[in-house]
Order: sequence, then structure tokens, then C-alpha cells
Amino acid sequence: MKQGRPLTTIVFAAIFAASCSVPGSADVRVAEGPLNYFHPNKESGVQKSDLFVFVGEKIEVVEILPTDGEMWLDQGFNAKYRVVESVYGEFDGGVIEFRVWDHYGYPRFAKFPHALLFVSRHEGSLYHEKYRYYTVHQTIDGRWAACGDPYARVPVHRKPFDPKPLPFSEPVTFSLNNYRKEWVDAFFVPPYFEIVDGKAVCKMGAYVDELFQIERDGVLKAWGVGQP
Repeated sequence: MKQGRPLTTIVFAAIFAASCSVPGSADVRVAEGPLNYFHPNKESGVQKSDLFVFVGEKIEVVEILPTDGEMWLDQGFNAKYRVVESVYGEFDGGVIEFRVWDHYGYPRFAKFPHALLFVSRHEGSLYHEKYRYYTVHQTIDGRWAACGDPYARVPVHRKPFDPKPLPFSEPVTFSLNNYRKEWVDAFFVPPYFEIVDGKAVCKMGAYVDELFQIERDGVLKAWGVGQP
């Protein structure tokens, strides 16, 4: 099912498609709450392809509210990101603005400084492909990667995968204090993580080109998005 479009009527359905290879948040984070304003600006570029996949640096993510008696199944947000690295598709400009719909509140990816994001063009507007993202960190050689098993939360699409060692200049860690044991046992596992003093230290994962291919061959293929 392809998601990412606004819903203006109550629909009694549960929609869940997890995306981030690791559930939760790293120790280094940006402010979680939405800002009180949203500034369109002349920096924003133009998306030239139906799908654009990129590493983005958060500028702001701001909640929008229903008007004229509308009731939405999801919360809506306007997002503005700096394009750090293009992975797939064409975008002319350094800043991208797009709409995000999330059933669970403030988008998880917006709690981090950087994320691999999937944005589609639909009837002249840009929408985040619902729940498709990876929080990413930069390795010492300048590449971007996500920690953990990229198939952990979408095992139905699993294919053979060789985890890659991720050399970071500073350790990327995840506090385990707020996780149930079954989550820790499922996601923070070797060889991807080493548990040290109540934290999961990232050791292995996947680079963004691999992450895009995994999505393209899995969830995006099922949705009919980004196919050759």
C-alpha cells in the first residue's frame, strides 16, 4: 500500500510500516518538539523526479492542524531539510520542503539531525513516503550509514545481506534504559551492536546506497514506487 497522502476523514484502520533499522533514539539528538512557525523561503528547490531519496539535515519540522471541521487519521507536518547527499532521483536545489503524515505523532526521523528520506511528487506537491526512513550517521570516510540490521523490522522482505563495519569518528550509542528486554533482544544484537554499560554501541550496519536498494526491492516495490 502506498502511503503519504493526506486523509481528511476518520478511517478505522491501523496502519503500521516500520522503517528505521533501530527503534528509538541515539544519545545525540535535536529538539523533539515542533517549532511554532514554518518559513517558506527562496532556497527551496524543485523536485524533477517522481521519487527523490536523499540524506537530509533537519532544518525544521512543524505540525499543521486540520481546518474547517476536518478530522485526520494522521498528524500532519511540514518539513524542511537541507539536501546533504542525493541517493536516487533528481532535485534542483539545496533545500527541500515536503509534507509528512504520521499516525503516531511527531516523526521519529525528525528527532535526529540526519536521516535518509524518501520523498514522492504527487499532483505538484511533495510527500514523505510514510514511515520510510533511516536515521543515519557519517563515517570517518565521509559516507552515510544506518546502524543495525536493515531487515529487522521488515523481515518479510529479507534477502541475503552482509553487514558492513561502520567506522565512526565518535561512538554512536543508544541508551537501553527505556527499552523492554524483548526489544533489546530483537534489535540490539551482535554483530551489529555491542552492549557496554547499559548502552548499545553501533558496530555494523548498512550504507545508504544499500538501504535504498533494500527499500526499492521491498516496501517500495510493493507500493509501486521508485521502480525502473
